[in-house]
Amino acid sequence: MRDEELKPEQVDMQEWEQSGQGWNALSYYHKSDEGLLLKLNNEDFPYEETVREYQFSKAVYGLGVKCPATFKFVTDGKHFGYVSERLVGKKSFARILSENPGMIEPLARDMAEAAKVLHSRQCDTTFFESVPERLRKEI
Repeated sequence: MRDEELKPEQVDMQEWEQSGQGWNALSYYHKSDEGLLLKLNNEDFPYEETVREYQFSKAVYGLGVKCPATFKFVTDGKHFGYVSERLVGKKSFARILSENPGMIEPLARDMAEAAKVLHSRQCDTTFFESVPERLRKEI
């Protein structure tokens, strides 16, 4: 069932340029505002999962976790997704390591420290479900 409280805003795709593609979505950079990123999930990606991803992204940012801000829930008429802050110059761990394999140890330390900070945060466990429990449901 769709969340009636959350109304997706229509995006004008003429304002966006495709920047990437993943297993479930396409990403776009805004043509005139380099600080914006649009993620639109594939048509077969469940609407409810897109809503949950959007809501989780906003909630994580609201906890003070260092991550991009999520601005609005959107649609292009066929796909659903959201507009968020773009981290200009950001590289994925996979790309960093493919270009410089020697970075694995410092990146692993950074990830461990980030995980330590994340797991020290208080959060609403009725909203943020247990990852092991969610995986059990999916399996």
